[in-house]
Amino acid sequence: MHDLRAPPWYRRTLAAVLAAGVLLRLAQYLSNQSLFVDEAMLSLNIASRSWLDLLAPLDYGQTAPVPFLWAERLAIAVGGVNAFALRAIPLLAGLALPFVTWRFSRRLLGAREALLATAFAAVSPILIQFSAMVKPYVIDALVAVVLADFALDVITTPESSKAWVRLLAAGVVGLLVSIPALFVLGGVWAALALAPSVRQGPGHRVRLGLATLLWGTVFTVQYLLLYRPVATSPYMHEYWADSFLAPGAPDLARHTWLAAEYLLLNAFVGSRPQAWAVVLFLLFLAAGVWALARRRGLWAAALAAGAVAAAVGASAVERYPVAPRMMVFAVPYLALLLAAGFGATADAMRRPFPYSSWAVALLAIGWLLVPFERDLRRPYRADGVRPLAAQVARERDGSAPGRQPDVPVYVYAAAVPAWAFYTTDWSAPDTARLRFLARVASPGGPAFHNAAGRPAGRVVEGEGRHLVVRTAMYWELIGTPPGTQYRELTRWSQESPDPGWAENEAARIRATGARQVWVVTATSRTEPIDRLRRALGQLGAVEEFGRLERNARLYRYRFLQQPDGPQ
Repeated sequence: MHDLRAPPWYRRTLAAVLAAGVLLRLAQYLSNQSLFVDEAMLSLNIASRSWLDLLAPLDYGQTAPVPFLWAERLAIAVGGVNAFALRAIPLLAGLALPFVTWRFSRRLLGAREALLATAFAAVSPILIQFSAMVKPYVIDALVAVVLADFALDVITTPESSKAWVRLLAAGVVGLLVSIPALFVLGGVWAALALAPSVRQGPGHRVRLGLATLLWGTVFTVQYLLLYRPVATSPYMHEYWADSFLAPGAPDLARHTWLAAEYLLLNAFVGSRPQAWAVVLFLLFLAAGVWALARRRGLWAAALAAGAVAAAVGASAVERYPVAPRMMVFAVPYLALLLAAGFGATADAMRRPFPYSSWAVALLAIGWLLVPFERDLRRPYRADGVRPLAAQVARERDGSAPGRQPDVPVYVYAAAVPAWAFYTTDWSAPDTARLRFLARVASPGGPAFHNAAGRPAGRVVEGEGRHLVVRTAMYWELIGTPPGTQYRELTRWSQESPDPGWAENEAARIRATGARQVWVVTATSRTEPIDRLRRALGQLGAVEEFGRLERNARLYRYRFLQQPDGPQ
């Protein structure tokens, strides 16, 4: 961290930036948010499977590198099945990321731009968010910077066999722990091929060929054994369809703009940006690429921008979505390019306008303050299912030995993963219940929360009759999906639930014959829940209790008239 040649103000500023990055990530981690639906789905796999079972395709349509899954399995073996233990691995990666970003940026750009790039990485909302989520995305970003740093070692000392061996080995490890490492290594390979120092070095063609063979083989084997089921999943293709920037695709221009807008929003702003801000963002990125190519050579531009270009190329052939969380690996590169763009702009304006560089510096500082303010005042908050599950657990009946509960719990489809996680006794998990929930709530299952709308004319009535789980602890009615499918970039596929969905779910609840019922929901879409509540009211149910916790709701209903017996 300490650069003895840097003036004291620089060292103090760098220390403050790195400290801010640490504190923001620790604050997010220690807030101990409820597991988000994607976190819950991956966590259920980690907690309910053995080490060997994690090699098989995961439930709930999830995928992650095996070393990450094993590291998570080790974390819960040491710390227990809880959010703190599950989020510890991403936290460590997130804490390290600003420092390695500074180290790499300083070598490639110099001290001034490195400080700015580090500040962008330290306060990036998406990097802070995924530093406290049970997903491998922030590890992808860390791997991306480390691989580029190893590549810089080779470019600096191409005659060093040790530098080449370190890079080849790091590439293999990177591919094992990070899915988008393939794009990073594509940029690395291009930088090596373009660097004059490497081309003039001994045996560079053989070494580049060996890198291609080694890295290509490792990725291909992993893809065939682990990733192909998800990569070829019809649901995944449907979910990411609007994030593929394929030439000739309908609304390509709109989707490309949305990709840039949401990437800027999540990575460097934290709130919906104006159109001029998106244009400015793209201009500074372009200026950064130009500045790197002009100052260091084409190889430097390839090293910083090659991975992004590779991901966009894969998106053009519908093999990789350009969406914020799938591009987290590129955020440190984008921070570096933004910093290079600011620096180049300040240098270009200094000559004709001596004091204009101060204006550019103030713009950069003002830009940094926008996400920093958001990090402090409006940090990421997940759906609050955990406290709702805890309340139902405290108030549930049927706790006497051998007696089943008399009050059913209706679990809205989007709440099923988090509900399953927080209502499982992980010291002695009910594996049959977990298997049932995984089967019905995975893509293609009758309770999968993000299913597409039903075909026009299809009758919802009667759906979900078998989606019932009765144990000594809970009597659960698992909800069917309302059909309001969420997609990246373009958001919700339809405003309202499918016709008849709410009436069908209310009829299922009444058909239990129970006098009371709990209803647990988790969604930012209020209309499906409001329709369900109205449908219950039409069947004579009165709302006795309601609680709201960050997009999650808990209600208790009582039927005024005794319903018919269970059906």
